[in-house]
Amino acid sequence: MRSCSTLTCPASGFTDFSALGSEIVLLGMLAICRTGTRLMWDSAAMKFTNDEQANAFLTPRYREGWKM
Repeated sequence: MRSCSTLTCPASGFTDFSALGSEIVLLGMLAICRTGTRLMWDSAAMKFTNDEQANAFLTPRYREGWKM
């Protein structure tokens, strides 16, 4: 991530760990609120290894006309 004014990387290094922190929190909420079970996450494959139904929550279903 680059700074808008100087086009250099910030010295804080926040972006190095912020994505991992977000991933952990969001996956934890999915496990607790949606499935109620312990889920095993494969970060390289970006999917759960032990629950195909939980994998369905990873890709949102968009209404007609609102696809990305």
